[in-house]
Amino acid sequence: MKIAILGAGGRMGQNLLRCSQKINGCEVVAAVECHDFPALGKQVKDFPATLVYTSEWPKQAEAVIDFTFHSCVAPLAGGVLPVSAGATGA
Repeated sequence: MKIAILGAGGRMGQNLLRCSQKINGCEVVAAVECHDFPALGKQVKDFPATLVYTSEWPKQAEAVIDFTFHSCVAPLAGGVLPVSAGATGA
């Protein structure tokens, strides 16, 4: 399954990236972050050079795992589909 991880640069996003490498049939096709993320355009460590941090909605993904702040999700979706976001912590 082609998945995208929103919030890929954060602590939980990094854990999801590592876990994805251990699951057969799981392919991360997008590592998404907010528009002001310092590493935008840079390669995701330990992944193929084609996987870079982006701020664009992952159109090629079959599933999206969201670990962002609520303020990041809606602008990324850009009206593409309904968004339901849940968060824990402060």
